[in-house]
Amino acid sequence: MAATLASTAEAIITVVSLAMAGLVVAALVAHFRKRQWLQQHGVRTPGRILRLETDPNDYESAALFPVVQFQPLDHPTLVVRYDIGQYPAAFLVGQAVVVCYDPAQPTRFEMNVDAPEGPAWLVALLVVATVGAGVYYYLQP
Repeated sequence: MAATLASTAEAIITVVSLAMAGLVVAALVAHFRKRQWLQQHGVRTPGRILRLETDPNDYESAALFPVVQFQPLDHPTLVVRYDIGQYPAAFLVGQAVVVCYDPAQPTRFEMNVDAPEGPAWLVALLVVATVGAGVYYYLQP
């Protein structure tokens, strides 16, 4: 009976881990597809980081979200919070950035789209490798 409970718990942990890894990878793929689309079809314009904000709904995270100001063509100046936050902050207050926005929806934008991505792919690789190793060892007799 105890062996059955242990194997059931291991199976549940494996399924939950696979689901979480899948969500991380899906979120990264969606981000990179948006970024790639904006690189090909977006309009580039200069912007400036006005301030850094924390998420008021997340009391546990110290992530800082940059608020950027930019002027889309044929639109008023926008002040928009970027949807990706980090700690430490990836941008500095007053920093000039290149905003690449969707001409049909200017609030859909990325900053510095031509810069290399850096650690995001490494994080995805580590998540997949860790979960893969866990599943491999779980399936060993």
